[in-house]
Amino acid sequence: MHLRVSLGSAILLGLRSGRMDAEPTTIYLMLGESCGSSCLYCSQATEAEPSDTLSRVTWPAVDVEELVRALSDEDLEAERICIQSLEYPELLGDLVTLTTAIRTVTRIPVSASVPPLSRDAIITLKQAGLSSVGISVDIACNDLFDAVRPVRSDLSEHWSSLEDAVDVFGGSALHVIAGLGETDLELLEASSRAFKLGADVALFAYTPLDERLPFEKPSLQRYRALQAGVNALRNGGELESFGFDGCGRIAGLPDGADDAEAFCTSGCPGCNRPYYNESPAGPMYNHPKELTFDEAWKACDDVRAYGVIVGEEVKE
Repeated sequence: MHLRVSLGSAILLGLRSGRMDAEPTTIYLMLGESCGSSCLYCSQATEAEPSDTLSRVTWPAVDVEELVRALSDEDLEAERICIQSLEYPELLGDLVTLTTAIRTVTRIPVSASVPPLSRDAIITLKQAGLSSVGISVDIACNDLFDAVRPVRSDLSEHWSSLEDAVDVFGGSALHVIAGLGETDLELLEASSRAFKLGADVALFAYTPLDERLPFEKPSLQRYRALQAGVNALRNGGELESFGFDGCGRIAGLPDGADDAEAFCTSGCPGCNRPYYNESPAGPMYNHPKELTFDEAWKACDDVRAYGVIVGEEVKE
């Protein structure tokens, strides 16, 4: 079993020393040595150069026994333990083994972010003690999915797995990345579909680590508009009430879409993912803690700088 822990989580657990401006509220683990999904945007793909990073985060290796000892500390403060699962043949067995070991020493809920799994596999993970699973769809539309995830080219399989996860666990999370060539409309259509299934949405900003790849980090203004759009959908808004131009760019959002909570890290409960998308020096794409007044004001300005009208009816 090849196991790693995010650097921030390692510091929180006492496995590494270091200073953190924002502590993770979830302990993040990564299971697997390389990923067979072969996504062109991911540093963990089998074809990529070996790397101890995922997005901007460094993931040092850790022994299972060492991890279990650290998790047994009764003074440990964390809302959840999340296992980021790469795709490889032994994944299900390793997930069950790791989850069982963790559950013997702590009552902190354990979840996993997984590639598409069968319904039976999802049931097995629940029986092993997982509290939930999230599905890493990442790509918002079929055409892009086929081009960017050449080994796993069936987007419908991901959606089917998300439906099973919601049914088995009573909820789940869709992981989707902004900046891989999708339009605003396509990303928000995927988000709307997830909410209607009973899942939440974990929104990420693509973070380029390889200059050879043809993707760019979304502008902060665009990302703020997408965050506000996802927030509106989360709070019961309907996509039909949004405004879009002829290119699928957001033009209008309902009143309240840009409240401060919209710009915090979204997804599974207790997840703040500090500096996953950005340098501690900023700018912050996903805020890992409650925004200050100035931060919230600037975020709302960014939404409007993208050309979005909030709280007024906008016609296409």
